[in-house]
Amino acid sequence: MLWKNFLTYSLTALFVSAIPIESSNTSLTASSSYLEYNDLVDYANIASIAYCLKRGLGPGELGNSDTNCPLKKCKQPKYKNIQVLATFDFNDWGEVGSGYYAIDHPSKRILLVFRGTSSTRDWIGDFDTVPVKYEPMVNSGKYFKGRSKKVSCEGCMAHRGFYNFVRNNCAKVISEVADLKDANPDYKLVIVGHSLGAALALLSGIEFQMMGLDPLVVSFGGPKVGNAELMNFADTHFNTHKTISHINANGRFKSGFIRVTHKNDMVPYLPPTSYLFEHGGFEYFINKKNLPHNPENVERRGKNYVVNGISQEAFPSLGKMWPDSMGKNEHTHYLMKITGCDDKLK
Repeated sequence: MLWKNFLTYSLTALFVSAIPIESSNTSLTASSSYLEYNDLVDYANIASIAYCLKRGLGPGELGNSDTNCPLKKCKQPKYKNIQVLATFDFNDWGEVGSGYYAIDHPSKRILLVFRGTSSTRDWIGDFDTVPVKYEPMVNSGKYFKGRSKKVSCEGCMAHRGFYNFVRNNCAKVISEVADLKDANPDYKLVIVGHSLGAALALLSGIEFQMMGLDPLVVSFGGPKVGNAELMNFADTHFNTHKTISHINANGRFKSGFIRVTHKNDMVPYLPPTSYLFEHGGFEYFINKKNLPHNPENVERRGKNYVVNGISQEAFPSLGKMWPDSMGKNEHTHYLMKITGCDDKLK
């Protein structure tokens, strides 16, 4: 009941503040950037592998049977040699708060991946959306030994549930991945997450950025995690304007905060109070409901995303608790079926 009441309130708030969605209408076909599209597909694949944690995904190379990755992609040349070094599972949220980190020697990259959820009912009713004062963990010497520094974030407020979760659970993982990056300085650090895992990816990514490790953060279908000041802080330190220039000039991204959304997916509009919570980063927008999502279905939105509302047609019916008309299908499908640890297309 609490979940249903919250969802009804959320959607009502969205309708009250509704404005037309802004869009650049520049598809990846129009920009002739198939490499850019392939990179997004690559990171969606990496995010989807985290859903195999419930199937026993463990340390080892993804292509080996003892790693317990049943997906066909794990046997493909691009992924079979990725070595999962550790998995983690913070049980506070049931499905959410788990993930893995890995090293990909052929591609010279270090991967930290947070698992999301295909359902909101595990978290939305109990989630603490109260905004609280944000301070980077690197400001305190108790989290990352030898890596503390003072960073000011004036007026920054964060979603208390996400913020407290990262502070209470993720310090050890962040430290271990930072050490791995130190041991492999020429490897690219990439943090990926879907759904609520996207929120953890961003907040963790900020810590890595404060450490000077220049990560790439790629999120799919993530909710809002902070206010305008926090998002401006993130955009400043991730140098989002430089990311925009690099993408426009080269048709690819290699650093910064990349955010992928899907038309009618409701999660990126939560929490619904735009005056308290906003988004940051460079946005790619999938404008088609069903697979396949081809390059012409992916738009570069940059920073022209909706801040204060959403179009009326996005959520036309309250109906059952999360009908397809409210974006359940869209939330689980980002260039592929990203949830479930199976090879089904739907």
